[in-house]
Amino acid sequence: MNPETGPEQDATAIEHHDDGPALVLAHSGAGRSEAIARRFARLADGQLGAEQIAVLAHGPAARGHLRSRIEVLLQGPYEELWIETWEGFAGRLLRDYALEAGVDPFFEVVAPADRLAILLERLDDLPLRRHEIRGNPAGLLARLLERMDVLKAEGVGPSELRDFARAAERGASGRADREAALRELEFADLFERHDAILRERGVIDEPELVLELGRMLSRRLDVGEAIGRRFPQLMIDELEDAGTARCGLISMLAPHGNVLAACDPDQGLHAFRAYGEAGAARFLRTYPEATRFELSSPRRGAAGPAAVCAAISGLLPAGYDGRGPVPPTAVDDPDSVRLWRCANERAQAQAVAREIAHLLASGECLPEDLCVVTGPAGREGR
Repeated sequence: MNPETGPEQDATAIEHHDDGPALVLAHSGAGRSEAIARRFARLADGQLGAEQIAVLAHGPAARGHLRSRIEVLLQGPYEELWIETWEGFAGRLLRDYALEAGVDPFFEVVAPADRLAILLERLDDLPLRRHEIRGNPAGLLARLLERMDVLKAEGVGPSELRDFARAAERGASGRADREAALRELEFADLFERHDAILRERGVIDEPELVLELGRMLSRRLDVGEAIGRRFPQLMIDELEDAGTARCGLISMLAPHGNVLAACDPDQGLHAFRAYGEAGAARFLRTYPEATRFELSSPRRGAAGPAAVCAAISGLLPAGYDGRGPVPPTAVDDPDSVRLWRCANERAQAQAVAREIAHLLASGECLPEDLCVVTGPAGREGR
């Protein structure tokens, strides 16, 4: 960052950043992934081989996009690419350093659906007395598994949760508070039982891969040094969704400090405790000397989403301290964005269905012209 002009705003400067930590602050669509891909190609075509650069993305879709773009940009041959999700990267390293990690190199990674099936087989052995099954154990266990994954992403295990629940029980002011604390204690027992059952099966869940890698790197600093020599450059996209456990790996994976991370400080779709600003703050605490870049001009999705943002921002109360500027836009038709508030999800779904029926009946659009964006995947069928 230039102290006189502030953070660099040129994507070319990101591409040509060489060594040392760097933080790219950019909203979605501003070109941060493209900047990472171009920097990868420049480094790989220079003094490093493509296999010496590690890139981490939050999910399979982001990983696939980055990999495809990098493959297009690379000029020379390469042996392999280390463009992975956090869990995929952790899994590959644990297999490579299985002896140091104390794990079976042929371990199997189990998907959420398979974990649910395993728990249903052992339903009678699970501590669920204080949880309401309501005739649907699969639904209850699916929700509890999702919560376990969220806790693991934040580095919270059964023992930490149990300590919290016991403290809550001691401080309970009434029967309801005490019952909630006891239910939390039971969940901690279930959490621990879940991990034990998976160990008995010789399988590991994806969030545990990150935790297992962190445990190995914490006790074997020499392995971290070896990984640092193996990957002299580390790049991270979507830092806002990384969470505490993944962010804790960064300095151990890259003791050399050559880390470039891209973060949207106003976003955090998967973060549990805070938004993207927390991810940026964690990175800067670890690397206070990091060069800062900012990309503010959107490069995709300009008109439609910007109009929606502008419409929503008009509903905010005066003096509201928002999480970032609304992209400037000129809305030709002020009625192109309409908002309504529904009493519940069922009413919302009915309102959307009526709107779709009206658009189709009036001939304003064809079915293939319609797009409905939902929340979590579980609601889609409704």
